[in-house]
Amino acid sequence: MPLSAATDDATARIKIAFQQGVLVHSMSHAACFTMAGIDLSRNKTRAIEDFDTFTTALKGLREGHEWLRLAPETDPRLIAHVEDMQDTWRLYGPAVQQVLHKDYHSVVLQQIIDNGDMVFDASISLAHDIARQHAGEQLDPKLLAAITLAARHRMLSQRAIKEFCFVLVGLGGEQMPKRLNATLQEYDMLLQRLRSGDTEIAAPPNSRVERSFRTADLFWKKITPLFERAAAGEVPTEMEIAKALKMNASVMKQLIAASDAYLLGLQTASR
Repeated sequence: MPLSAATDDATARIKIAFQQGVLVHSMSHAACFTMAGIDLSRNKTRAIEDFDTFTTALKGLREGHEWLRLAPETDPRLIAHVEDMQDTWRLYGPAVQQVLHKDYHSVVLQQIIDNGDMVFDASISLAHDIARQHAGEQLDPKLLAAITLAARHRMLSQRAIKEFCFVLVGLGGEQMPKRLNATLQEYDMLLQRLRSGDTEIAAPPNSRVERSFRTADLFWKKITPLFERAAAGEVPTEMEIAKALKMNASVMKQLIAASDAYLLGLQTASR
């Protein structure tokens, strides 16, 4: 593979791999709001699209995909890791589909509650290995740690929305408000680390990363009071929920831009 093509493949592969974990919680919060009958058409479409994107990308990371600009994986260890991820995904993906088909059996809902973080952790582990293998010496370990942490941070924004919905519909009992508050606290803590860097992770490598984090935080601070009120037992209006979902889309747009900007430096340095 020519150098430029190899660089494009590596950049696309790393970006797609780290996006997978975010989709895990994104599809489940969309499925939850579908179940709750909130903005039904939009959320059902979102959940289906996230499910299809995750499934297509997972297959592409193993077999290659022309539209995603992925060549077939050739490293035996990564092939095995993708196959392990496919096995883990089978514990979660079908449950999301069942909710979308209006199967609200307690076992199905419990699978979504219990397995989301496990699937995310497996996805982030795979993405970390893919980045380390395909970027090689071009990727500083502290930068890889920052990219990995940024993916987790982005995931937390979607997990918070999911847990917010679970609180609204009464899933997870008295533990769910506590989980939501813990997610909000971790989100803020990781954002502080990402914006400043520390002994383990690189500081933002360019102004685009910092600008995206700063803008995302402005949007995020408009949503968190609603989450905190819901965790305290208040019931928000449908208008407030719709506004939160719209604001969440703006947060995601900025966090994706931040992650893309991390990879831009890698791609430029490789040419």
